[in-house]
Amino acid sequence: MIFSRPLTPAECRTSLRRLALYNLVNGLSFAGVGETVMVLVAVRLGCPDAVCAAFGGTLFYAGFAAMPLGRLAAGRWGAARAGGAFWALRNAFALLVPAAALWGAGRPGLVSATVLLGAAGFYACRSAGVVLYGPLVGESAGPAERAGALGRVGALFYAGLGLGCPAVLLALRGGESIGRLAAIVAAGAALGVWSAAFLFRAHETEALRDGARQPVLADLRALAAHRPYRRLVAGAAAVNLLYALVFPTSVVILKRGYGASDLQAMAFSAASLLAGGLGSWANGAIARRIGPRLELVGAYGLLAAAAAAWALLPDASAAAAPAGTVAAA
Repeated sequence: MIFSRPLTPAECRTSLRRLALYNLVNGLSFAGVGETVMVLVAVRLGCPDAVCAAFGGTLFYAGFAAMPLGRLAAGRWGAARAGGAFWALRNAFALLVPAAALWGAGRPGLVSATVLLGAAGFYACRSAGVVLYGPLVGESAGPAERAGALGRVGALFYAGLGLGCPAVLLALRGGESIGRLAAIVAAGAALGVWSAAFLFRAHETEALRDGARQPVLADLRALAAHRPYRRLVAGAAAVNLLYALVFPTSVVILKRGYGASDLQAMAFSAASLLAGGLGSWANGAIARRIGPRLELVGAYGLLAAAAAAWALLPDASAAAAPAGTVAAA
């Protein structure tokens, strides 16, 4: 709901509670519609390696181009309504990926095109929606409490992911088939639409909608003229490129290079994601102890070392798949 006055303390608490539920349910959803499950579907459909690795890599970052759509939509309908709508559409696009099996039998080009369309729509809607999440949290938390609120509410995503990943692993223990993977994606998409309902009902003021209507080019020029900001952007771009090249490709290597089962590949992904959650939880304590700059250098150095470990893995064999998983993790 959009208010023409500042939010009351009760309205702030209600809005933060809804955003917390959005994160919790979205974490459950991501276990079923995240990059790993989508890559497993693409592999099962026989898509080329380049198409399979596009999830979480090329298309993830190409989707950032849709972020201005989120700002434009927020200026018209408000951040909560626009964010909820984009999040529901994101999960609708996810269903296109396994649906390729329905009409693409014997037509690999059509299968790949459908998979890429679903992935492109998924990431474009994700980018347009996620850019509105931070401002909504900021509306319900004061400047002094904003960082803590973002951390507490965001941590529930990993709590949901911690519940969702074991459920997906349990489902994969029953066998491997495109039908089973499609059911996992459908369940994840349904949970994703449910999470969008909580985001849709978050409270905000007219100031947020009015701010989204303001031109942004002048602010971007001012930031670009700031040298520390340029260096930060360059560093973040390098790290994101590293992630884009390694993570989605690693799942394809495990599947097609080492003959890993869907269960093994999903276990690798679950370990990586949950380790990321633990890292986020410990982030504040480490930064307070050694400083944020040293923490960033150390964390990104370890990430680069993990990426380099893939080049040292033994020749592909089914027996080496568990060792490859451990080494890459």
